[in-house]
Amino acid sequence: MGPHESNLHADGLTRTAVSEATAGLPHSAYVQAVVEALEAAHLRVRACPRAWGCPDKDSHGYLYAEIRVDPYPVHDRDGPSAPPSGEWPNGLDLIWRWLADGPESGPLWQCSEPNDDGSLAREYALPVSGCAAPAAVARAALEIGRSRVSGPGTGRRSLPDGTGDLIGGSWDRADALTAACTEWFTR
Repeated sequence: MGPHESNLHADGLTRTAVSEATAGLPHSAYVQAVVEALEAAHLRVRACPRAWGCPDKDSHGYLYAEIRVDPYPVHDRDGPSAPPSGEWPNGLDLIWRWLADGPESGPLWQCSEPNDDGSLAREYALPVSGCAAPAAVARAALEIGRSRVSGPGTGRRSLPDGTGDLIGGSWDRADALTAACTEWFTR
């Protein structure tokens, strides 16, 4: 791990906690709140969520977080509406990023289904605001898990376009998150 990268501890089996190394990142509490909302929605966090960033605004500063989940509730997996086995073999990556400058500056949520080699396929907009309420992020992941459509001739599914109505509102601590991220880029 680099000097601005750290892992949030999560093994999918126990409650997660923000590591001390992550404490210097302005979005660590937000990522933790999203992980807790995903777990409350019975979505399994597959791997250690990761958070990192580069504060140097002059060299394209950014903040970034990745949370890999199974986007179908654990309690529904044996039910009649459960997806066919292997529908999400690699999970779904929920990606939060904040670019310091440029036309896409500010916070943004995206999602991507990882390829078999772990690389990310095309990223799609997640239908939530950049500082969305954690429960809204969980609901968006659930909706994607249930509404994925078959891709033509590939056997893989394509993710729905997230350009529709936004789900939920903003995080109740969005103003503090925005201030902390803005300050982090200017220190």
